[in-house]
Amino acid sequence: MTEKLKKRIILAGMILSGAVLLLIVAVNLVNVYNTEIRQIESSLDRTGSFWQERIRETGHRPEGSGPRPGDGNDPGGRSGMRREEIPSVYSFAVFCAPGGEITEVFSAGQEPDSQTVSEAVAAAAETGSEAGTLRRLSLAFRRTDGATGSVYTFADTSGMKDRIVRTASVSAVLAAAGLLLFYFALRFLAGRAVKPVEDAWESQKQFVADVSHDLKTPLTVILANSRILRSHGDDTVSSQKKWIDGTEEEAIRMEKLVESMLELARSESGSDAPVLSDVSASDICSGCVLELEPVAFDRGVTVESDIPDGIVCRADPDSLERVVTILVENAVKYSPEGDTVRLSLSKTQKNVKITVENHGEPIKKEDLPHVFERFYRSDRSRSTPGFGLGLAIAKNLTGRMGGRISAESDPGGTVFSVILQ
Repeated sequence: MTEKLKKRIILAGMILSGAVLLLIVAVNLVNVYNTEIRQIESSLDRTGSFWQERIRETGHRPEGSGPRPGDGNDPGGRSGMRREEIPSVYSFAVFCAPGGEITEVFSAGQEPDSQTVSEAVAAAAETGSEAGTLRRLSLAFRRTDGATGSVYTFADTSGMKDRIVRTASVSAVLAAAGLLLFYFALRFLAGRAVKPVEDAWESQKQFVADVSHDLKTPLTVILANSRILRSHGDDTVSSQKKWIDGTEEEAIRMEKLVESMLELARSESGSDAPVLSDVSASDICSGCVLELEPVAFDRGVTVESDIPDGIVCRADPDSLERVVTILVENAVKYSPEGDTVRLSLSKTQKNVKITVENHGEPIKKEDLPHVFERFYRSDRSRSTPGFGLGLAIAKNLTGRMGGRISAESDPGGTVFSVILQ
């Protein structure tokens, strides 16, 4: 399931990134095209305007021989075109008599050959338009008619094609490289994004397996006892007491499991937000110790405490009492007979710290990061009483009060710590 989700994330990301890159390439090409068109139009404007202005000023075609416009030997150019007026795109102007005869050619650079001029004028005249593009000759043109004849202004467009093709090629290579980079980035990010889903899915599967295991045993016993009672229907109730008691014990066990699961669900859902207030941590911890002393005594364990008076923290009293109870019960359950469980309460400048310590078998290093997970037990055989939900509940309750809970374990003992404001 998670692999399909990862592939869908990568596919969606690639489609989106591809669309964005395609849009960027398209916008870039449009900008290049518009820039080239503006340069061509500017060249046509400059060349045409210059020669038309000379015609208006002199009343005839510009004449003369000598250096071309922009030539260093004639700063003004053959016809007075200043260097800054020279078009950025190669262009030339052709003067034709009223009968269509080419009378003179002027250019702002290398003079075009006569065949090109003739073909350009003929093709432009054939279109019958005052402006256009001659694709075969790679020229843009404008035509201006006057009393003395027509002026054809031409600008080279071959450079525009080359630059657009070059821009498209470079953009395609960069886009392909970008897509490849996006692919690897998306694979990494998709893996990171799906990791919590994978963990949740594995946790859910483990949850179902653990619940099934913890429910299967009491249900099996209850069903077995029911069959025995049914097969001895004529016997008295007192003679069947052990089967009835066994059924009751397993039913109580199932009831505790269901209650713990409901409590965990409530603590995880956040539906019942704890009401935080200034509460006496000293009184709550002392009350928990007194309440659990009979349980500890029954297991041959002693509970000691170091609880100074007057320590106050910001917490929900019911939640704090539940957390302390879970930690002390857990410590008692995993302590060997004759051991001592110690509950300590202390206050720093900013926080209140509660620690519960026992000296039972240490938690293995590989198990320590998982002790607050639902149904997790380092005892794989599940021979120790309990369902593995207490510490998960304690962690959720502590977190909802804005606190932190942690565990440390070494051969000297195991310490659970709760820090509240």
